Amino acid sequence: MDRFNVFQSVVLSFAGLRLLRPDNYTACAGRGLSCRVGGAAVLVGNREWLVRHGLALSSEQEEEVAPLEAQVYIWLYMHVYI
Repeated sequence: MDRFNVFQSVVLSFAGLRLLRPDNYTACAGRGLSCRVGGAAVLVGNREWLVRHGLALSSEQEEEVAPLEAQVYIWLYMHVYI
């Protein structure tokens, strides 16, 4: 099973979304992935992955996720450029 099918079955299929196959898919083990879906650029990964792509959390977002990050082993972030 390729990475797209794993992502699809684990994260998206429960929501009943119509899924589009990504283009320009790039993955970095332990960090995240980037691709284009339906013309939108998508980043999914850990905090380091988003920072590496020039994104940062606002202070409000930091306050919201800090307690959550302390409770979980892995925290994923997603950013979509439309």
